[in-house]
Amino acid sequence: EREKTDQDRQLERERANLFRANLLARDFFHSCLTKTNYGKTAREYLAARGMDDKIIAEYKIGYAPSSWDKLSTAMLERGFDQEVLIKAGLVAARQSGGGIYDRFRDRIMFPINDLRGRVVGFGGRVLDGSQPKYLNTQETPLFNKRHVLYGFDLAYNAIRQSGKAIVVEGYMDLIAVQTSGIKNAVASLGTAFTPDQAKQLARHAGEIYFAYDSDAAGQNATLRALTTVRSLGLKVRVLTLPDGKDPDEFIRKHGAEAFHTLTEEAPALLDYQIRRALEAADYSSLEGKVAVVGKVVPALAEADNAVEVNAHIAKLSQVLAIDESALRAEIRK
Repeated sequence: EREKTDQDRQLERERANLFRANLLARDFFHSCLTKTNYGKTAREYLAARGMDDKIIAEYKIGYAPSSWDKLSTAMLERGFDQEVLIKAGLVAARQSGGGIYDRFRDRIMFPINDLRGRVVGFGGRVLDGSQPKYLNTQETPLFNKRHVLYGFDLAYNAIRQSGKAIVVEGYMDLIAVQTSGIKNAVASLGTAFTPDQAKQLARHAGEIYFAYDSDAAGQNATLRALTTVRSLGLKVRVLTLPDGKDPDEFIRKHGAEAFHTLTEEAPALLDYQIRRALEAADYSSLEGKVAVVGKVVPALAEADNAVEVNAHIAKLSQVLAIDESALRAEIRK
């Protein structure tokens, strides 16, 4: 072991202060939600979304008051320097006149933990319909949303034991899935599932299920995510949620057992891609057949299981009424 330099010790102190600031901010937001009138509207909203006091306590959900300085005043009174609060992403410096203001205001707050359960950042959801709908902590020495998976600290053991991970998009989806009894679920922060997040899961799971929203944006996000995961050699399956629902809505409407059934019946990546291509075009016309082949051939060319590819070529030949040899020629290209 090498001896720590003064710079190493300084960095350790800085990170410790940031962790301490985030922890205190989490408790502040949680108290505002559960113990003050500030959080009344937020409590009503969460109750309407099926989140009771037990869930709020387990995930330490909070509320950031609409005031510009409630959090910063409380933190400064507890002896934190402005610079620490700015570095933690909790406040921002005023452009003129000096001073700081709270970065999160009038938002339901979801603390984001690292694998050791330490608070590294926050996601805040608006209540008034303004944009952005979700605001994450900016990049800090502790937090980079490309590397972090929400709920991973709670899902870690279940993922390791099962060798499977379910990936959803957002905070509410993740909480709905985990509290329904499906513990091996995590959330990417927004729709972008990154190579860094994929590598984290690949260390503990050999199979990943994607359960993104079934709207167009969610489906496109799924396809982007799949290309990210494929390169790591992981098995990929895709849950298709009916009724245009996200996992949270689906579970509230149909129950946890129905979601579990969808997981068990989830098609493999190649099946999903071919199904999507067939659904997107009218393949009774020549133009439609060409469109389907254009979407399907790259997926078949990238697949590494020859038996699976041959089976799909035979099936597509029948569905599209074209020769197998024509499909094989396109794949060779």
